[in-house]
Amino acid sequence: MNLIILKKLIKTPSIALGLLIFTFCIIGSIYFYKERVIYIDSAYYVFNMINNGIPNAEHNRYALFLYQLLPWAFLKLNFSIPLVLKTFSFSHILIHALAFSILVKIKQNKIALLMALMQIICYRECFYLSVNETSLAISSSLLLSGLLRYTKESKNQFIIGLLSFVCIIIAIFSHPMASILIPFILAYYALSNSIINKPIIAICFGSFIVVLLIKFLTSSSSSYETDLYEQIKNSASIISNIKEVYSFKYFAGGFNIKSNFIQLYIVPLIAFVFGLIYNLNKKKYLLTTFVLLSNIGLWLITIILFNRGDGNMFMEKNFAPWILISIYPLIDVNLQLNKIKVLYFLILSYSINSLYGIYEASKPYTTRYKIIENILVNESKQNQHKLIIQDSLVNHDIWLGTWALPYETLLMSKVLKIPNSSIRIYKNEEQINKELQRTDLFLGADFIPPLPATYLLNQKYFKLSEEKYIVIKP
Repeated sequence: MNLIILKKLIKTPSIALGLLIFTFCIIGSIYFYKERVIYIDSAYYVFNMINNGIPNAEHNRYALFLYQLLPWAFLKLNFSIPLVLKTFSFSHILIHALAFSILVKIKQNKIALLMALMQIICYRECFYLSVNETSLAISSSLLLSGLLRYTKESKNQFIIGLLSFVCIIIAIFSHPMASILIPFILAYYALSNSIINKPIIAICFGSFIVVLLIKFLTSSSSSYETDLYEQIKNSASIISNIKEVYSFKYFAGGFNIKSNFIQLYIVPLIAFVFGLIYNLNKKKYLLTTFVLLSNIGLWLITIILFNRGDGNMFMEKNFAPWILISIYPLIDVNLQLNKIKVLYFLILSYSINSLYGIYEASKPYTTRYKIIENILVNESKQNQHKLIIQDSLVNHDIWLGTWALPYETLLMSKVLKIPNSSIRIYKNEEQINKELQRTDLFLGADFIPPLPATYLLNQKYFKLSEEKYIVIKP
């Protein structure tokens, strides 16, 4: 039986490559679970899920509940916190693997391979941000694409239509970029003279408008997203000064071998140009123009929205939708057998290089974890569990961000199997000193005021001892 499966995989290299990518991603998600989960946004999400006892979502991105269903179930079944954290990391790969399996089931192998590639292509540090809303928007958009291509073969149009509607809902409530990706895919099919029925495209576009309207009417205000959209008003000044904009310099700042452009973006750019030339040779002028303008437009939108900079981890995530629409037209490229073999070899080589890049990017996150682990272990031996560190004593290049330390360190305590411990970085010594005499205090992140630990923290998981905060040197 295993031999038969192996022969089938050899005959379908797209599936084999996809399985290889997901296998490595799943292994990596478990092996590097501390680096992926106990850091910044991911730590904030999983901490709130455990602390509040329900899945957590920010900025109206309620599709993120899907990532948390399995770890939440494990939490309710009283599994250990380390196992919940591992499951949290694993689930953020599992969702995409399930979508991949659906595409394989409906024989959309090219899109399935593209979905697998989007887990690693142009990712290095972003792999260590397990809560990746953009990735969920991309995968649900690709699953929608595969379902649309399957409509001609399907005997149950209602089920396909229902699944397509679900994909649109998941995408829209994952990340705002879905409001660009879904229209791009629908317009692409409308212009490409594909086998997809035009009425189905129209129905999906109508569904997209309805879901977008529902989100607009039901969503609460989000200062983060509002601030992003405000950047559109500054488009003219940003574009006129584009060489000085952080997002532009991140993408194209320097052409040396270690630059982001060479390491991450030159291959998708070459694939994009190849797709344009291919469609021009096929005399698909309208489609070629649409793809060209879409890529330029989305690239500029990304530059404008994220012009002030988020760091490499988040910028990799921000440019991922641009990568998708750059290489998306390749799913319709038909090559001769000898050229297909070369293409799969190139994809395999690029995938291996991407996986190696992800592994190399783990080093600063592992280093960071070890630094904080050593502080927690050393201080817990002295029976000190509520700690503050002066900001000037912290090397921020090594610590890679500190705003979520109170949550990260409480989670780390569970992993290290030591009494609950919390660390907070402080800048204003006078303000902190006013609170240090209290013993019931929890110093949360910058945007949460000092409040009693019993009020803020779930006493089942994160009970802190009644003691004062201790100032330490890392």
